[in-house]
Amino acid sequence: MDHIISPLTGRPRVRVLREYACDQLCDEWLAAFGIDIRSQLEGVDRILQCRCLESSLVFYEPNCVTGTSGLYAQLCCFDWYYPQQKWEHDVALRFCRGRRNLLEIGCGSGNFLRRAVREDSGLRAVGLEINEAIGSPQSEESFELIHKKFETFAAAHEGEFDVVCAFQVLEHVADPLDFLDLCCRAAKPGGLLLLGTPDADSFIKDSHNLLDLPPHHMSGWNKRAYEFLPRILPLRLREVLPEPLAPYHVDYYLQTCLNRFAENSDPRKFFFQGYPRQMLRRLLLAGLRRLVRGQSMLAVYEKI
Repeated sequence: MDHIISPLTGRPRVRVLREYACDQLCDEWLAAFGIDIRSQLEGVDRILQCRCLESSLVFYEPNCVTGTSGLYAQLCCFDWYYPQQKWEHDVALRFCRGRRNLLEIGCGSGNFLRRAVREDSGLRAVGLEINEAIGSPQSEESFELIHKKFETFAAAHEGEFDVVCAFQVLEHVADPLDFLDLCCRAAKPGGLLLLGTPDADSFIKDSHNLLDLPPHHMSGWNKRAYEFLPRILPLRLREVLPEPLAPYHVDYYLQTCLNRFAENSDPRKFFFQGYPRQMLRRLLLAGLRRLVRGQSMLAVYEKI
């Protein structure tokens, strides 16, 4: 596929994995969320899911179909879109201890920043958010919420932060390399970059999730893609942490497994329906879920 290049390498070592018809995506979004995305996909009749053969990154072409601020303004009306607490927040807080300047890109209403400042009152916390439907924090809260484009902000605050983090943001951007370069510019030498994304190699790879497709998600990240980044950016990978299966994803996981095995006429499908499914669900909720790879992952880098 010589006309398609990887957004990380700029080279055409790419494999097309799947094709999506835009008309069908529009119909599914309208049925599932009551949101008309036709304006997001205007002029495009199909979207290709591709894999970079060098980095293992999954990405979508064309990249002009990325969601606008208007789309996110509609999505934030759903209570589940900005959860109060995320697994990666719990983990990331450990890496913020002892640091002085924290920047979160795509901070939503500031749930993570609020927790970080609560744990360390001396921490200076700044959040960037393009969704202007999210208002400023209350005056008594000691973090700053800024509605400004990241490239504009990073140019004025180069090397200022000793922790830069983005949770469930990287997979939304049309040009991930440009976004990551801006993250590096905002971080101090020796500072940390924390990236939380869905894990494209977890059970979600077998599900048909509209929110994991354009115009919402533009790329799919896995451990191999994160391991590739130090080859092209001034970063040292410290670790990649997988999320255990979350309690609120147990039913999603069970249904995904059932659909996959049923589609392939795999006899294991009988463990995911009826009474066996009920028993497995109880076991997962009782603690077995911690042995199952969950939806998300957190990559921790140091700027060099």
